Amino acid sequence: MKRSTTKRALWLSVLSMFLCLTMFMGTTFAWFTDEVTSGTNTIVAGNLDVELYNAIGVDANNKVDTNTKLFELEAPNLWEPGAVVYENLTVANHGNLALKYKLSLNIGNAQGGKSLADVLKIAIVPGGFTGDREAAKALTNYQAFETEVLRDTLLAGADADHPTTKTYGLVIYWEPSTVDNDYNMNNDNQDKELSIDFGVKLFATQLEAEKDSFDEHYDAEAGAVVIDNLDNLQAAIDAADEGDTIMIAEGDYVLNAQININKSINVIGKGTVNILNKPGSRHMFMVSNYYGTTNDMTVNMKNLNLDGKDGYKNAGIYAKYNVVLNLENVTCKNTEWADIQIDNANTHSDGKYYSGTKTIVNAKNVEVEDVALIALPTTLSGVTYKNEAHFNYDTSSIIGAIEKQNNLDPKSMYVNGDNSGEAEKQEYEYTEAASESDVANAITNATPDKTTVITLADGTYAGDIDLTVAAVGESKGDFIFRAAEGTSPVIEGTVTLGYRNQGVGATMWNGDVVFEGVTFDHATGSTHSLDVQDVKSLTLKNCTIIGDGEYGLTSARGNGTGTSTIIGCTFENAGMQLLGNFATGLVIEDCIFNNSCINVQAGNGVTVKDCEFNYTVTDTNVGDSFYMIRSNSTPITVEKCEINVDSAVTGIASAQAKWGILWNRGTTNWTVSDVTVTMTDAAVAQTEILVTKCTSTGAINTTNLTVNGVLQ
Repeated sequence: MKRSTTKRALWLSVLSMFLCLTMFMGTTFAWFTDEVTSGTNTIVAGNLDVELYNAIGVDANNKVDTNTKLFELEAPNLWEPGAVVYENLTVANHGNLALKYKLSLNIGNAQGGKSLADVLKIAIVPGGFTGDREAAKALTNYQAFETEVLRDTLLAGADADHPTTKTYGLVIYWEPSTVDNDYNMNNDNQDKELSIDFGVKLFATQLEAEKDSFDEHYDAEAGAVVIDNLDNLQAAIDAADEGDTIMIAEGDYVLNAQININKSINVIGKGTVNILNKPGSRHMFMVSNYYGTTNDMTVNMKNLNLDGKDGYKNAGIYAKYNVVLNLENVTCKNTEWADIQIDNANTHSDGKYYSGTKTIVNAKNVEVEDVALIALPTTLSGVTYKNEAHFNYDTSSIIGAIEKQNNLDPKSMYVNGDNSGEAEKQEYEYTEAASESDVANAITNATPDKTTVITLADGTYAGDIDLTVAAVGESKGDFIFRAAEGTSPVIEGTVTLGYRNQGVGATMWNGDVVFEGVTFDHATGSTHSLDVQDVKSLTLKNCTIIGDGEYGLTSARGNGTGTSTIIGCTFENAGMQLLGNFATGLVIEDCIFNNSCINVQAGNGVTVKDCEFNYTVTDTNVGDSFYMIRSNSTPITVEKCEINVDSAVTGIASAQAKWGILWNRGTTNWTVSDVTVTMTDAAVAQTEILVTKCTSTGAINTTNLTVNGVLQ
C-alpha cells in the first residue's frame, strides 16, 4: 500500500513538471530583467505677484492699497502756484515669474470750470527722490500730468544684475506761469473752487523671460494691447514701449493710412486677420527705423493677410536701415510693387547718409508674389561702407521673383545667406526707361536667357510698342514692365505681343510678359490698346485699359503653353475679344469693367471672379453688342460678380432679339454662382434685356443668382 502511494506521488510530480514545461513552451519567459525609471518631474504653475510700497510717512514697507492716501502727510491743504510734493514708491516682484509693469495715474472728478491737470506737472526720479525744494523745482524731466507715468520690467530671483524691486520718486509741481490766475477762485471765470482727484495704479503682466522647449517667447502675447479698429493701430504703436505686443482682433479690415513703425514691437493677428490697403500712400505696412531713429530694432509680424489690390503702386512690407523683421504666417499680394522691399539705399529722405546698415527679413510660412532687395554702398570721407540686404525664407511661397534691383552688386544682397551671384530667380536685366527710345532700346538689347525688367517713369509714352519676334529664327526672353514706385505711366499707342510675321518658318515667342501698374490708352484712330499674338503667357496686374468703345484687348491667335492672368485691372470703354489659347485657362479676377465687356470667341475655359461690371445703354440700336460676358464655344465660370445695368433710353431696337447680359452662344455649359445683377432706370422696364441667354445647345447653370434683389 505504501509503495502504491509513493508511486502515485512520483507520477503526479512528473505530470506537474510536464505541464509546466508545456506552458513555458507556449509563452515567452525572461530569466533576466532590467528597467529604467526617470526621476519625478513636477509641473508647478508660475506665480505672478506684484506689490507697491510707499516709503514716506510710515516706513519703507508700507504696502499701498485702496485705503492708502499718497502724498497726504506732506501735501499742502490748498494748492497754489509754486507748490511741490513728492512720494517715493517701490515696485516689488514677490512672484517667481518675470513681469513688465505700467505705473499710471487715475485722474478724475475734476471740479470747476478748468482742470488742475492742465497746470500740474509730474517727474519720475529713478531710485527715489531725496533732495530739497530747490532740487525738486530744478528737475528737467517734468512731463504733463497725464495718465501714464512709466513702464519698466522686473525679473524673478534677485541678483546683482536683476533686482526684484525698483524704487521711483514721483514729484508733482505746480510751476508758476502767466495763466495761473485763470485757476483762481476769485476770478470771474470761476464759480466754484477747483479740485481734482487722482490715484496711482500699478498694472503688471508677464514678461518674455522663462523658456519652454523652444524659446522664451511662448508668453509673448500676454498683456498685449488688442485692437479691433485699424484706425487705432498707429496710435497703439506710438504709445507702445519697446518690445510691446499689439494684437489685431480677428476680422476683415481696410487700412486707411500708412503705418509707420520705428521701434521694436510685435504686431500679431489674433485669428484670421485680412487687411485691405486703401491709403493712397507709400506703403501698406512700413517697417523702418529711419523715421525718427537710427537705432537697431526687431519687429515681429504674425498671422496677417495683407492685400493691396486697391493699392497705389507701392511696396507692401518695407524694411530699411538696421531692421530685423521676422514674418510668420503672413501673406502679402497685389501691391503693384514689391510685396516685400528690403532697402538699404545709401541716403535717407532727409539727405543724411547712414553707413554700414544691415537689414534682415526672416520669413516663415510666408506667401508673397515678389521680393525686391536694394543695397547701395555708402561713401563717407573717402571710406566706403558696406550696406547689406538679407532675405531668408523657410517654407515661404515666392510666387514671383526675388529681384536684386538696379544692377547693384549682388555681393551686398543675400538670399538665404547666399550672396555668391545671380540665382535662377535673380537673373534679371534692369532698365529705367524715361522715354520711348529707352523702352525701344531695352527691348532691342534684351537677352533671351534673362528676364528684362523695364521700369517706366511717370508720364506718357507715345507711339506703339512692338514686342514681336522676326519672321524666322529670332527669340526673346521674358519681360516685366513695371510702373516705378508711386507713378502712373501711360502707354499711348498699341502694344503688340507675339509674331511679327506668321508666315512659314515663323518662330513663336515662348516668353512670359508681365505689365504692372501701367495704363494702356489706344492711339488715335486705333481701336486696340493691347494686341496679343503668340506668347507663352501674359499677366496684367493693376493696369488700366482705355478704349474707344471697341475691344481694348484682343488676342488674334492667343498664347502658347502658359496660363494668362488679368488681375486688379480696370477697363474703361474697352472690352476684351479673346481667341485661341489665350482663352484657355485664363483667369480674370478683381477687375472693373465700365462700359466694357468680355467676348470669348475661342479657347477652353475662362474664369471671371470678383469682378464688377457697370454698363449704361445709350443707343436704341446697339446691334448685337449688348452683353457683359459672351462666348461662342468656351465654357465660362462666373463667380462672385456684380453687374449693374442702367439705361438712358426707353426702348431697344427689335432687331436686337433680346440678347442677354450673360450670353452663351455655344454648345458648352457655363457655371454661374453668387452673381448679383441690378438694373436701374429705364433698364428695369426693358423686357429685351435678359439676364441669361442661350442661343445654342449649351446651358447656363446658376447658383445664388440675384436680380434686383430677387433670388432666381
